[in-house]
Formats: sequence, C-alpha cells, structure tokens
Amino acid sequence: MRVWQLAFISIIIAGTYLDVKGAKQEGQFFAEGDNNRSVIDLSKEVRVKGWIIYSARTRDGDWDLFLMRPDGSDHRNITNTPGFNEATARFSPDGQKILYYRMTKETVVDNNKYGIYDLVMADADGANPIVWGNDYNWASWGPDGKRLACLSIKAVRIVDLYTKKTGSVLEHW
Repeated sequence: MRVWQLAFISIIIAGTYLDVKGAKQEGQFFAEGDNNRSVIDLSKEVRVKGWIIYSARTRDGDWDLFLMRPDGSDHRNITNTPGFNEATARFSPDGQKILYYRMTKETVVDNNKYGIYDLVMADADGANPIVWGNDYNWASWGPDGKRLACLSIKAVRIVDLYTKKTGSVLEHW
C-alpha cells in the first residue's frame, strides 16, 4: 500500500471517530443532532462487523494502538506503553492476531521507516505481545495466517510463523 493510501485511510478513520465521539443514544453512536433514521440503522448494522485498529498519539506524547468498532464505539487503547511508539498494526487473516512495529518513544513515527524496528505479535485485543525483534522488516501476513512476507531491498522472505524460519526467498530481479 502506498504512503498516500495509508494517509487517506487514516484521515477517514480519524474523521469518522471525531464525528461520532461522545454522541450516544441507546448504546449506538451517531453524529450529534442527526435524527436521520438511516444513519442510526447503518450504525447498528456496522457496529458488529469487526474492529478497526489504528495508531494514534496519546496525551503522554507516545503512539499507541487503539481498537474501535466501525461505528466508533468501544474505543480503547490496547498497548498503553509510555516508553514506546507502536505503529502499523495488521490483523491476521482470521482476525485472531495482530502484528505491529514497536520503537522507542524518541523515534519519530513516519511511514518511511517504521518497518525496520521491532516486530511484535499479539492477540487481536493486544494481549500476550511477543517481540520478534528487528529481523522481520516490513512484515505482512500470508493468506493462510501461518506465514509472513518480509520485505528487504534484495528480496522477499517467507517466514514460518511458528518456527520463525525462512522457508523461501523471492529475489528481486
């Protein structure tokens, strides 16, 4: 995904959250003053359709990972690590795990370098984080959720999730 696409998605998610923040009626979130029944119905429909995960700056100045429902409800910090910044979380194909990158709080979070820091694997709710280290650059889930694709300048390594061993290497031509 290109940097501009990530930025666009982040803006949409942030805008959606700000539109619905604090407005609550009968357990559903909607824009303040909006009595449009279709908006309320849509909110009820998407609420149970999964989770959105994103990174945002906290009051302490670090970047943590947050979860929320597609309607903006159930918003919560899942990392809460004042000494670290976390960024670029991705759900596994089955939605049970996440991977993300962690760096020291002093490290500037930007889309050009975050994939070179420590890869962390955790349950989808942020529980049980395991730090894999910085040997898994720009990791993405494989389609079966049992492997990772790790990008370098020279190649793409396919890494087994359970053994952490490289199974194959796709060299750049």
